[in-house]
Amino acid sequence: MRLGISSKGTIYILCFVLVAVFAMAGAADAQVLCNQGTSFHIQDEAKVADAGNVYFGWGLDFNLNSGNSTWIHTPIPSVLFENTQILAVVFYTGSVDAWVDRIDVWNGDTRVKIIDGLNLSGGQTYVIDLGTDIPAVSLSLSILVKAGVEMMSHRFVFYTACAEFHP
Repeated sequence: MRLGISSKGTIYILCFVLVAVFAMAGAADAQVLCNQGTSFHIQDEAKVADAGNVYFGWGLDFNLNSGNSTWIHTPIPSVLFENTQILAVVFYTGSVDAWVDRIDVWNGDTRVKIIDGLNLSGGQTYVIDLGTDIPAVSLSLSILVKAGVEMMSHRFVFYTACAEFHP
């Protein structure tokens, strides 16, 4: 098992925070759907140091080659034509020299939000507010990850992506 993060407790805390955020933001009849971490896929595995050994039962875990970037894509289970506004993704990076730079939110073949220049590293439960309700068709996230050139960890671990749905 390749977790190797400071503690599994950190992951449980991040997931608890994620559920709490959705609970406070959503209506009483709202439901939250999350994917399992094995749903994440690397667009260009040639840029990954350990390609072929990155998918585990609990998620995606890889080391990006120094000075590279690639996209990570993941679907989010969707309730057809139910409204959504709040999404989230839970991930970890091994150092400040490995970061999430951009997140694109897709609804079917329509990009509904671009969040650029993020520079997110460490353990994150990143909440995405679309600003307004949209009727979901087929939600997905495209996440741009980057690795610097410092002699630091360029490890990325993705656990889950979620969305809150309501009528």
